[in-house]
Amino acid sequence: MDHYPDGRHRRRDAFGPEGSSGEETQFFNPFTDDEPEESPAESTQTWSPPPPYDWGLRIISLDQIVEIPSSGLEIGRGAPEFRHMPGMAELAQISRQHARLYWEGRTLFLSDTGSSNGTYVDGRRIQDAEPVEPGQEIRLGLDVDVELVEFED
Repeated sequence: MDHYPDGRHRRRDAFGPEGSSGEETQFFNPFTDDEPEESPAESTQTWSPPPPYDWGLRIISLDQIVEIPSSGLEIGRGAPEFRHMPGMAELAQISRQHARLYWEGRTLFLSDTGSSNGTYVDGRRIQDAEPVEPGQEIRLGLDVDVELVEFED
C-alpha cells in the first residue's frame, strides 16, 4: 500500500512486483472511504518481494546490526533475531515484544507493539506506525538508541 501526502492510499491488488500484468490499482482515502475488502485469494498470498532497500537496524550500545528482510523485523528481547544477541537481555528498557519494522511498497514503517517504555522517532513517542529512514533518531524505551543503516554494495 502506498501512502500519499494528501491522505490517499493506493492499494495494489496483484501478486508480483509493481507494474506486472494484471495489476489493479484502487485509490481510497482512509478518512472518508472504507478500505476495499480483501478477496480470499489475497488473504492467502505467500509471495514476498525483496526489500526495496538493503537496510539494517543497528543497536548502538551493542554495536550489532540486523538486516531488515522483506517480511519485516520484530524488535524485542524475545524476538527471534534478538533473543540470543549478546547483551540484549540486559537492555531492560526494551520489552520482549517491543516494536516492528515493516515495508509497504518502498517505504519502511516502524510501529510500537505495546511496549512498556515506548518507541520514539525524532524525540517523539509514536502511537501509530511511522515512516522511517536512515538518519532519523530512533529510540527504544528511554535510553536505547538504534539507527537504520544502509548497506553498501
